[in-house]
Amino acid sequence: MAAINIIVSVIAAFSVIASIFLIIVLPLTSTIVVLTCPEKFFPIYAFATIGLSLVATIWNLDITLFYVVPSIISGFVFGFCIKKSVYFGWSIVVSAILQTAISFAIIPLINLLFEVDFIKDLQAIFKIYDAIPGQIFVCCGFFIIALIQSFLSFFVVQSEISKMRSLSSTSVTYKYFNFLGVCFVLAIIPIAFLSIGVAYILELLSITIAGFVIYEWFKKSQSKQLIISAASLLLNVFLVAILYDIVPDYWGMLMFAFTPLIICLLSFCYFLLKKEHDDIK
Repeated sequence: MAAINIIVSVIAAFSVIASIFLIIVLPLTSTIVVLTCPEKFFPIYAFATIGLSLVATIWNLDITLFYVVPSIISGFVFGFCIKKSVYFGWSIVVSAILQTAISFAIIPLINLLFEVDFIKDLQAIFKIYDAIPGQIFVCCGFFIIALIQSFLSFFVVQSEISKMRSLSSTSVTYKYFNFLGVCFVLAIIPIAFLSIGVAYILELLSITIAGFVIYEWFKKSQSKQLIISAASLLLNVFLVAILYDIVPDYWGMLMFAFTPLIICLLSFCYFLLKKEHDDIK
């Protein structure tokens, strides 16, 4: 597994654009290690992978620091969540958030060590020079890549996950998972005043959580909730069309968080009512 990480690191050092696709597999290797190896070997694997990757790409360490370190850590977290039978939606979302946060945390270190502006260099590669669109692109790009990595890890190891109780959607963790989606939506507006890019990450998080809710509803054939969700989406599109030119620049697409808000609220209220009904019985 360490050899795979090293090979990907070397390729990433030569081609940043190609690395975006190759890096997607990195958390998967750490996840498989967590699921198949004794815990005493985890630190050895982590230090060996990071150390050998840095040595193998010594001429371009910034790419290795940015891609390999966050991916390995998020893969470990995802694997531990699976082992602890955490609801799989939590596993995917938490590992994606962690990887995104670590990526941003490493950027100042890269800028300091190598005297570069990593964000501007990345924007230049994709020819995005305006500050605000560039910020939105980078923030959303980091999170989407992290989310894809988490989903890939899940799909590959789902045969093992299905043996665990983490797929149960009636647990307390699932209920609070929906509530987390509500919190993300409510945080979008205040965060947008501070960082429009982070606000878009929150919107993507709320959409992701709403997607898990829809998945659970489909599994249980809960047609009423699905109809309400579809109606809220149509209403959301109508509102965006009306208000898009009124709201501040780059805030228009944030209004699509209205649909995830309705979905997560509906799901959370359903669990509260069901719990109250069960308590009465």
